[in-house]
Amino acid sequence: MDRLYIIGNGFDCYCHGMKTKYKDFRGYLIDLYPDCEDVCDVPYTKLTADHHGYDYADEDIASYIINILDACQGDDWSDLETALGSDIFDMFEDGFECIDFDDEDSEIYNTLKQNEDKGIRIAETFDKIKKLFFDWVTECLGDIDYNKINSKQNYSIILRSKMEDSFYINFNYTYTLEKVYGINPDKVWHIHGKVGDTYKQILFGHGNDGLTFDGERSWGATDHFDELAEELRKDTKNVIDHNRNLFKQFKDIKEIYSSGFSFSEVDMIYIHEICKYINPKNVQWYFNEYDANNNPQYIDKIKKLGFKIEYEKDW
Repeated sequence: MDRLYIIGNGFDCYCHGMKTKYKDFRGYLIDLYPDCEDVCDVPYTKLTADHHGYDYADEDIASYIINILDACQGDDWSDLETALGSDIFDMFEDGFECIDFDDEDSEIYNTLKQNEDKGIRIAETFDKIKKLFFDWVTECLGDIDYNKINSKQNYSIILRSKMEDSFYINFNYTYTLEKVYGINPDKVWHIHGKVGDTYKQILFGHGNDGLTFDGERSWGATDHFDELAEELRKDTKNVIDHNRNLFKQFKDIKEIYSSGFSFSEVDMIYIHEICKYINPKNVQWYFNEYDANNNPQYIDKIKKLGFKIEYEKDW
């Protein structure tokens, strides 16, 4: 294996005009629940129609999620995964009542109980974002008509020029490589899952392993926030542990081409893992012209790892 391709969402949405951005996920929620932008409060439990127990109305869940993320990110949600590991919890903590320990014990107890109740509702509500995301992948990305997506000749030449000696790590949930460019599916690793996979196989979330909470701002809710933070974490370590033999096969790589990959901290763990089996000083990393001109921070990250940098104008 001589060449490795690393393909991120920019390849789909910017290079091929596909509606695969996190902003499109937001639009999916708005289409499902048109009034959800008008309300911003953590839901209360409501009795379900079948009387099996208590649950939250889907509209209220979507409303709370959208409004919290909009407050953190604006309406483009461009850094959604990172926000799930930091920003949203700052928003949650701002809504809690601090405890005055000079109060009567009964008042302290009541405040703790209110905070705990609110913490439970927040955790149970925001936990649903992963299921909503899975539904979007299944329904919207699953409906993509690849016959209407035009391949680019220059991309095709580069992607296929050494296909027998190449491997493709695809961070997208789509089949653009296989269905638009004719790449052998056996050579494509959908590292976070793909359309048609089960809920547990679609990986999505933050990579913040050191998340802590200010006890003075969220007395009574901290444990629930810990549980939510863990639930929203993308389990990249598990991906590596279960695919270590595959990473070892990258030892002979001489060239790496990246396109549409954002080099986010949650996904850089895979690049660091690759570096365990190669000598970056002997590997040429090819950036496309767009990243070369607009994303110097990507290039800096790769330079610091020791890779030789080149720019490919046709990529």
